[in-house]
Amino acid sequence: MVDKLKNPTLYEEFVSEFYSIIENELPKFKDLGIKDLGFRRFYKNGLFMGYTTNSSWMKFEYSNLDFTKVVAEYFKDELNEAIQTNKQFFLRTGDVTHQSKFLKKLYEFGMWNSLALYKVDSNKIDGYYFISSVDNYSVVANYINNLDYLRNFISIISPKIDKIYSCSKYQKISRQLLDPSFEANFSDNKFQIIKTSRLKLTKNGKLFLLSKREIECLVLLSGGNSVKQIANLLKISPKTIDSYIISLKTKISATSRADLIKFAFEMQLSSLLK
Repeated sequence: MVDKLKNPTLYEEFVSEFYSIIENELPKFKDLGIKDLGFRRFYKNGLFMGYTTNSSWMKFEYSNLDFTKVVAEYFKDELNEAIQTNKQFFLRTGDVTHQSKFLKKLYEFGMWNSLALYKVDSNKIDGYYFISSVDNYSVVANYINNLDYLRNFISIISPKIDKIYSCSKYQKISRQLLDPSFEANFSDNKFQIIKTSRLKLTKNGKLFLLSKREIECLVLLSGGNSVKQIANLLKISPKTIDSYIISLKTKISATSRADLIKFAFEMQLSSLLK
C-alpha cells in the first residue's frame, strides 16, 4: 500500500533546512567512511520525524505506509533498550540473515555497517545515524576511535535541530510511529545492576576473570557512556571508574578505550543488561 506524502512542499523545506546544518561536516564524514547521515526524533507520545541524506531511502520509507509497521516494531525494541539500560549506541553490522525486516531492508539499500547514537531526555529521544556501505566493515573501528568527535558533532547541531523542530508548521509532517503507551517507558529509565559477582570469559583460548564492577564499567562504556555518566549511574566517583578502566586494560591487554569497547562487542556483553 502506498501513501502519498502529506505536505510535500513543506517536507522539502524541512529537508533543506536540515541539510544546511550538516553539510559542512559531510567531507569529514566521507574521510571516516561514513556515506550517509540520518536523524530521527521520537516523542514519548509516539510521534516521530526523521531525515536521512539517502534520498532513495527517504522516498521508500515515506511512501510505503505498510513499512511503517516494520519500522515501529524495530524501533520499539531498540528505544526501550536505550531507555532502560542507558545504552547510547548500537552497531548495525554483520550478517543480516537472522536480522529484522527493517535491518534487511537497510542492507538492501546499501545502508549498512552503521552506528546509531541515542540521546534520551524526559520527553523525547534523538537518534543520530552514521551510515556506511555493505562492504565497508572497517568503518566500525573508525566509529569507536572517533566517538568523541561524533559526540561533539551532536552537541553542536542539537540546538540547531531543536530550532527546526520547534517550528509549529513542521509538526504537520510528523507521523505516528509508536503506540502512545510508549510514554510509560520513560518512567523506567533505570540502570539494571548486573547480578553476577564475577564473570569468566574466554577468547582465543585465553581466560579473563572480571569483577562485577569491571563488568558494569565495560558494559556501560561499550554502550557509549562517558566516565562521568558511568560514575553517576553506579554512584561512585569518576576516579574510581578510571581505576576500573585501567584494570580492564591490563586484564584484556587493551591499549585504549576503543579496544575495550571492541572487546565488549565481540563478547556480546551488552546482553548482560537485558
